[in-house]
Amino acid sequence: MSYLTEVYKRLRAARDASPANELRALARRILDEHRPGLAAVSAGSENSTLYDVRQGLETAAQDFLDAANALDQVTEKINAYVGDVFLTGSPPTTPCAAQDREPAERSVSVPHPARGHAPDGIGEALDHALTKDWAVNIARRLPERVGPRDRTTGLGVLGDGSHVEVVSGGDQDAVQAELILVNASHFPRPRSQTGGFDTAKHVETKIAYRMREQGITYAAVVINNEICDGVYGCTYAVPAILPRGYTLVVWEPGATKPIRLRGKAQP
Repeated sequence: MSYLTEVYKRLRAARDASPANELRALARRILDEHRPGLAAVSAGSENSTLYDVRQGLETAAQDFLDAANALDQVTEKINAYVGDVFLTGSPPTTPCAAQDREPAERSVSVPHPARGHAPDGIGEALDHALTKDWAVNIARRLPERVGPRDRTTGLGVLGDGSHVEVVSGGDQDAVQAELILVNASHFPRPRSQTGGFDTAKHVETKIAYRMREQGITYAAVVINNEICDGVYGCTYAVPAILPRGYTLVVWEPGATKPIRLRGKAQP
């Protein structure tokens, strides 16, 4: 059996053995069978232990659902990989002739996750985008912010190889990013019923929206401002916009290391 044949068989076995449906069924049992009974028993009770039990069950059910969704993503990635490498849907044949066993003149390493969205080689831009030297060079091209009211500008590279310049402020990307945040399960509610999120107008959130819409799993950006923190800041907003498996790398002014914001939203 050839090495590629063994890889193919193991990938298929891992995909077909996914317990995602069993985890969802278990979560439904907890929510539909166990939770109502506990709710009836604890109705009107101030016992903290009963409350903790209910909360624990709901947390466990949500964890099972999250795990099932994560397994679905694994299955999709396996299907995509098998489809890319084994186009016929069947395992490769073992070479018979001696010349077929000769090393290829050109080998291709396993690509960066973002390179699946671009032709071969385009992901090299992202390799450079993860280095301090690249960030310093890009930062020199950014306009200087004189005062706190000046807009933030970001220059970055997306996983499809395209380069982008994004400026903070209201536009259609900001509107769509805010709509996602309003309905996001991993972001706090607006402070008022009529209020929105200024964070949606920031460079990082607008790039995160573009990544989500275009299915780009990895990107890097250099900004001429510090990333805003806090529960309503970009460090929380970007993960709430990006699906799981997505990452936005952010370089702040003068940083020696980037900030990696990983997606938490359901795909």
